[in-house]
Amino acid sequence: MPPAARLGDNHRCERHGEGPILPDCCPTVLIGDKPAARQEDICDCWCTEDPIKEGEPTVLIGDKPAARKGDATDGGKIVEGCPTVLIGTPRSAACMVEAASAGAPFVDAGD
Repeated sequence: MPPAARLGDNHRCERHGEGPILPDCCPTVLIGDKPAARQEDICDCWCTEDPIKEGEPTVLIGDKPAARKGDATDGGKIVEGCPTVLIGTPRSAACMVEAASAGAPFVDAGD
């Protein structure tokens, strides 16, 4: 499970480098003593703003999906999070859930 993203955690943009997640985030939900970041919150991207484009849809914070390390921003992804607060399923789980739903084998032993 990915670590929860918070106010001040960094993101990395391919074009402009690193910058922190900016206020306001969700001031009523604190993760590691910092407001929780969510989808649509904004990251500082040197000369522009970089909105968080994805979050964990099963965990809503202030009616928005919780942002996590590895979630996409407009030009990059979140690269930091609170190591003691993990949110959602591991990123590798999505392909396994899809394969199981389709009835595909995880391992094909062959003949």
